[in-house]
Amino acid sequence: MPPAGFEVSTDNINFSNTVTVGAAGTIASTTVYIRLSQTANAGNYSGNIVLSSNGAANVVVATANSVVNPVPLTITANNVNKPFGTTLTGGPGSTAFSPFGLQNNETIGSVTITYTLGAASTDPPGFYPGTITPGNATGGTFNPGNYAISYVRGGISVVVPSGITATGTPDGSETFYGTPSSPGTFNVSGSNLSAPITITPPAGFEVSSDDINFSSTITVGGSGNVPNTTIYIRLAATTPVGDYSGNIVMSSNGVPDVDVNMPNSTVHPASLVMAADDQYKFQGQPNPVLTISFYGFVNNEDQSVLTKPTTISTTATTDSPVGLYPITVGGAEAANYTITFLPGTLTISLSPTSVQIPNAFTPNGDGVNDVWNIDKLTDAFPQCLVSIYTRSGSLIFQSRGYPVPWDGTNKGSPVPFGTYYYIIDPQPGAPELSGYVAVIR
Repeated sequence: MPPAGFEVSTDNINFSNTVTVGAAGTIASTTVYIRLSQTANAGNYSGNIVLSSNGAANVVVATANSVVNPVPLTITANNVNKPFGTTLTGGPGSTAFSPFGLQNNETIGSVTITYTLGAASTDPPGFYPGTITPGNATGGTFNPGNYAISYVRGGISVVVPSGITATGTPDGSETFYGTPSSPGTFNVSGSNLSAPITITPPAGFEVSSDDINFSSTITVGGSGNVPNTTIYIRLAATTPVGDYSGNIVMSSNGVPDVDVNMPNSTVHPASLVMAADDQYKFQGQPNPVLTISFYGFVNNEDQSVLTKPTTISTTATTDSPVGLYPITVGGAEAANYTITFLPGTLTISLSPTSVQIPNAFTPNGDGVNDVWNIDKLTDAFPQCLVSIYTRSGSLIFQSRGYPVPWDGTNKGSPVPFGTYYYIIDPQPGAPELSGYVAVIR
C-alpha cells in the first residue's frame, strides 16, 4: 500500500491505490511501479510503502519527497452584447465565463463579475474591450488550490436593438363617401432590420409616406436602420358609409410587430340629387317620356348602385288642358347616398293647329277688320315669329311675339291689294304654320 497521494502497479499500465503480488509460497522477485496519482491535490508528498502478508512482518519502503504542482487554469469572461439603454449589474454567481485547463472533468460553479465602461444605460453604442472582469471562481467540483488561475477580461458590445419603433397617434377623422378624409399622422422608425417595414392599416383606410400616393399597404426603409418617417393615414374615397377603427400594423422579418391604434372614424353618405327633367308637349299629344338627371354620383358609379328603383310620374294625361303639371320623382335608395328628389314641370301648350288664322282683312280705315288679327296666337305662343312675304318672296313684315297686328303696310306705306304669304314659327320644336292672306281694299 502506497502513502497518500500515490498509486502503484505491477505492469506500469494499470495503477491503483493497492496491488497484490503472488500467492502463498515463494514469490519471485517482482517490479512494482509507484507514481503520484492524477487526482492528487497540489502539494508535497512522501512516506512509506507498506508491504504486508498474513503471518509475516510488514516491510516498509521509503519514498522520496514528490511534488504535485498547480495546473495553469485560464478563466475568461464571456463578451456581452448589451442593447443600448439597458444596464448591466455585476456580482457573484455569474456563469458567463469560459474555463481552459480544468483537469479530471472538474467543473467551476460560478465567478464574480465586475463591469465598468459600457455597462451603464447611457453608454453609447460601440465595443468596450476589457470592461468585464471575472474573479473569485468557486463552486463546482474543482479545488482552486490545484490551479494557478489566470483571469482574462471580456468586452461589452453596446448595440442598438433590432426592432420597430412607432410614436404618435393619428386623430380620428370623418368624410363623405367618395371623398378621402384629411390624413392623420404618426411616425415609424427601425433599427438593425433585415427587411423593410410593411405598414398595413385597418379596413377602410389607406396609407402613404408622402401624403400624395396612398394605397392599402406601403413599405418604408430597407435592411439596417430606418430613419424616423412620417406616415399619413386616411379614410379612402371608396370606403362605404360606416364607422371604422382598428390597429395599424407595422411588421418586418425577424422582429415583433408594432401596432398603432387608429381611433374611430366615420364615412357619411354622399349627397345625390335626382331631378325630374322639365318636359313640353302640345295639347292632345301623348305625354313625352319622362326622364331624370342625376347629380352627385361618385367613384364612377351610376344608377346600377341603386338598391331600389326610381319612380317618376305626372298627373297630366293626353287630354289634359293647357297648363303646368308637376313631374314627381322618388322611390330610389342607395347604400352610400342621401338622396334628394327635385320635381320637374310638364308644360302643355295650345297646339299651333288650333290657332285660327284669317286668310283676308280689309285695311281701308273703316274701323272694321283693318288689321290682320290672329286670335290666341300670342297667348299660346308669346315668342312666336310672324313673317309675311310678297308673291316674289320679298319679306315685307316680321314681328317677334306679334304684339301689334299687321296693318297692311310696308315701311309705312300701304301695300297693294293682293295675296301675300306668311310663315309663323310658334316656338322651337313646334311645327311651323304657313299659308296666304289676302289684302282687300
